[in-house]
Amino acid sequence: MLLANALYRAPLGQRELFAVASARFGWASQKAFSRQNDPQTSWVSQLIDQSLSMAALPAAAAAGYADAVAAASATERPMHAQAYTHYTALSTLARDFPAWSSLWLPSGRIDAWRAAYDGLPADYVWRRRARGTIIAGAKWVGRSLFAVLKFVIGLFDNWISRLMIGIVGLSLIVTAFTGQDPRSAAQRVSDNVMLLAYANAQRSAALPSQAVGTEAGQVPVPLYELPGRINTKYCTATHQVLHEREARVFDDPALIASLGTHAMLCVAQNRWPALSDPIVRCLQDETWAANSQNRPQNNAHCAKAVASK
Repeated sequence: MLLANALYRAPLGQRELFAVASARFGWASQKAFSRQNDPQTSWVSQLIDQSLSMAALPAAAAAGYADAVAAASATERPMHAQAYTHYTALSTLARDFPAWSSLWLPSGRIDAWRAAYDGLPADYVWRRRARGTIIAGAKWVGRSLFAVLKFVIGLFDNWISRLMIGIVGLSLIVTAFTGQDPRSAAQRVSDNVMLLAYANAQRSAALPSQAVGTEAGQVPVPLYELPGRINTKYCTATHQVLHEREARVFDDPALIASLGTHAMLCVAQNRWPALSDPIVRCLQDETWAANSQNRPQNNAHCAKAVASK
């Protein structure tokens, strides 16, 4: 409780204190403050949920937030380029991750960046957007040319091809012995998804801690068994159930939360039948929002809010 009060009173710069306390006392796994109602412990509970949500973000999104926080930490008055590049990420942090942001940024810092962004000249914004379009087009052309070049080189079985294969193989060997985390990026994302699922289950009275998922044929599956059901059969079955868009599925908190968890696990392991699925995206957004705001999930709108693709 003393640590919670210390974090609440002066969160800025206390990232290491929070990390050490979370690891030492199992805050993330046990939801130690879920039954407390005072402002201090309620705030720390939100901080725990928001930290789990940040950990479950895709690598590209997490990197964007990290760059934005680093820039806002360094200066209160950004230049035009900084405000244009990072303010969108900072506004998302202020809305969805306020407690987490307070560990990194002083009070009022995001408001100062908002004022700088709102004051950008119209011609500057237009030039930056045009530049972004040109750069994106150039990258697409570059990737296309590289693919063609790679194909052409592959047609000729000569020393160039063998040299390229050797370089790639050497890179793989070096990577294997550099002490990297043996788990794949997809596995780390899957672990974070399950932490979020358990946090949701413990917070919501409507969602028991042993929530159920759905196998082929809609046979209930305990929440803790979902990571073992990441294969073509079960991922396809969950995809089918979600895309039938039946109200009774989306209105059942336990069932839709578990189906959403299973869907996100399938996506992380590249087992989901669709490359881009608006329903899964809606469920992901609701999961992160619910954890960042310390509230139960409300997934019913995902059956109607996104047009069928």
